[in-house]
Amino acid sequence: MAGSYAARDETLAELLDEDARSGPSLPIVLLSAAFGVAAAVITFYVAYTVAILRLEVAVALAVLMLCFAVGGTGALLSAATGSRATLPTIGLSCAVIVVIFLMFGLCMVVGALAATLLIAVGA
Repeated sequence: MAGSYAARDETLAELLDEDARSGPSLPIVLLSAAFGVAAAVITFYVAYTVAILRLEVAVALAVLMLCFAVGGTGALLSAATGSRATLPTIGLSCAVIVVIFLMFGLCMVVGALAATLLIAVGA
């Protein structure tokens, strides 16, 4: 009887461990998002300033590099840690980047409106 409880506890521990490895990992998500943004900024700088490409081409290359960096970093870190949640991790990293860009856009709009109001009232 005692042996069956031990086997059941061991099976439960294995299932919990496997469940923990199947979800996205927050450090992997944040690192891959940070690497993606960094790669996009560096690519944009090199393409626009050093290679003197048109703005549209530089932005397109930066977005392409962002996608490759997020996907590559998420996949490599997921493989290095043994996590089986590669696709959810990459998807969550992309969602973090979208939220960052939306927040940045909102702050830009609010700042522009505040500056317009300050200029309009002559403060």
